[in-house]
Amino acid sequence: MDLLHGAADLAVFGATGRMLAEAERTGAGLARLPRAATSGRPPPGAVGVLVQGVTTAAVTAVAIGAGAVRACSSRCSRWWR
Repeated sequence: MDLLHGAADLAVFGATGRMLAEAERTGAGLARLPRAATSGRPPPGAVGVLVQGVTTAAVTAVAIGAGAVRACSSRCSRWWR
């Protein structure tokens, strides 16, 4: 109902053809979105997750190399028993 409510106004002011052409351009643009999403590039969200994973692994490796795990386990062992 809402989609057709303004159709009479468009017809009266002679804008029906222009609005139909704009709707077709918009539809064509929307049709290209799925093709662009599968173009072989990773989605931006996947890149963010990858960066977070690499950062977590690097920080963990540095902490283990610095002896943080040994220091914590010797001080905190009384709570873990």
